[in-house]
Amino acid sequence: DLYTNIRGNEVFTGFIHIKGLQQEMVELILENRKSDGPYLRLQDFIERTNIGMEQLNTLVSIGAFRFTGKSKKQLLWEANFLQQKNQPQLHRAPAMFDEPPLEFKMPELHDDPLDDLYDQMEILGFTLSDPFALLAEDPKKYSMAKDLAGQLGKSVTMLVYFITRKYVRTVNNDEMFFGTFVDGNLDWVDTVHFPDAARQYPFYNSGFYRIAGKVTEDFGVYSLEVQKMVKIGYRERQYANL
Repeated sequence: DLYTNIRGNEVFTGFIHIKGLQQEMVELILENRKSDGPYLRLQDFIERTNIGMEQLNTLVSIGAFRFTGKSKKQLLWEANFLQQKNQPQLHRAPAMFDEPPLEFKMPELHDDPLDDLYDQMEILGFTLSDPFALLAEDPKKYSMAKDLAGQLGKSVTMLVYFITRKYVRTVNNDEMFFGTFVDGNLDWVDTVHFPDAARQYPFYNSGFYRIAGKVTEDFGVYSLEVQKMVKIGYRERQYANL
C-alpha cells in the first residue's frame, strides 16, 4: 500500500517511505496488482510494470520480493538479467498463455542481516527491526529506562536511539527540545533539553546517542534532563563480493 498500515500485531511499511521510488511507479504497481492480481514472481513483476533498473534494485534491496523465498543477492542478479531481456512492447496486453518462468542456476547466496539493516537505513531512513544491531557497543552497559525510577535525582548515562523531538521556545525566546528515544530493550526514553544543553549539544534527525543527565519525574513519568549528548557512529559495514 502507499501508506503504512497495521493489521493485528503486524506493521506493513508503505511505499511512501521508499526513497527514490517515483510516485507514478507506485501508482502503477498498486493499480496493476488490483486489476490483475498479486505478483507471482520477480519476472512477472518486471513484465507487468516495465520498471527501470534503478527502482527495481531499490525494491529488491528493501526486501519487497522476499515472498519469492530467494536471497536479495540472488534477486539482484536475476533482476539485472530479466530487466535487460524484458521487452515492454510485448506486455501492453495480458499474455494469452502462461509461460513458465526462466530458471537460474547459481551458487547459493545468503544475505547478511547487518546488510539488511544498512539497506533499510539508506532506503527508508529507519530500520524494520532492532536498530541496536548496528552498534558495536553494548547499550545494556548503561542505564536502561526500566531502572530510572530507582535513580531519581541521580546523574546517569544512557545509550539510546533517536525517534523524534519537539521544538519549543521559552518565555525568554530561547530554543529548547523534548526528545523521544528508545534504549537497548526498545523501551521509551524521554529527554528534556533546556536552552544551554540545546545550544551546546545540537540535535540531529536520526542515529544513536550517548546521553548523560539527571533523572527527573513529572506526574509519574521519568525523563532525563540532558547535561551532555554525543552522537555515536554505526558499526562498519562489510561489503561482500557478489
